[in-house]
Amino acid sequence: KADLQLNLIDLLIEHWDVTNLSDDRQLRLAIGPQKVNLAKGAFNFSGLVYDFKKRELRLSDFRYSSLDSLTNTQINTSGEYIAFKHLDYHELFHNQRLVYEKIIFQHPTVRARLELNANKKKPQNTQQLISDFVANTVGEFSLDSATISNASFQLTMVSDQDSIEIDIPDLTFNTNKIRIIPNEQFHIGDIEINMKNSHIQLKNGLSVSFGEFLLGYDKNMILNDVQLYDTRNNRKIAVVPF
Repeated sequence: KADLQLNLIDLLIEHWDVTNLSDDRQLRLAIGPQKVNLAKGAFNFSGLVYDFKKRELRLSDFRYSSLDSLTNTQINTSGEYIAFKHLDYHELFHNQRLVYEKIIFQHPTVRARLELNANKKKPQNTQQLISDFVANTVGEFSLDSATISNASFQLTMVSDQDSIEIDIPDLTFNTNKIRIIPNEQFHIGDIEINMKNSHIQLKNGLSVSFGEFLLGYDKNMILNDVQLYDTRNNRKIAVVPF
């Protein structure tokens, strides 16, 4: 059960007519700092602003944390803001389809720890989990583009014998044409990824780092300053400057 308390609420309504949502209509909702306690975590933000004229919903200074003691999974994420831009109200009201033009995650930081255990039941397909969740909430979801800008990402995957650590201090991610349809896996279009100064700690004491990894919409991939290390013996195995 999630507990939600709302305070510091401002509401502005001008020339509002739900049957005629023209550009001169305005509904602006502003909510101050909030915290939502979830079953296995908490979500809070410093402010929420919904502006009909701008067609934008924005959450500022957001934080999410969760801890699952059964799976030893821990996730902590925060960011400057999340912005949902240009909601198609006609599709929402008449066809129960959630259609956005763009979603922006600005300067998010993600820290996650996952425990991998071969004896545990294999998890359900992630794409199917996402599709089922959306189908049970809004029915169908469509997005023209999504941007994750200036992100920092750290992931630790722990197994019985060893662990894998991924550290990406500077990540930018762009994609387009995301669509989730009930009873189907979600569809995603082209992807663009730019990662800088990243490091991956593999099993058996091996690690790889690179100065830059770039995957463009044209499907071309660029790697710069790739280095392979043997951390157990503290020696460099290979350097590929490209």
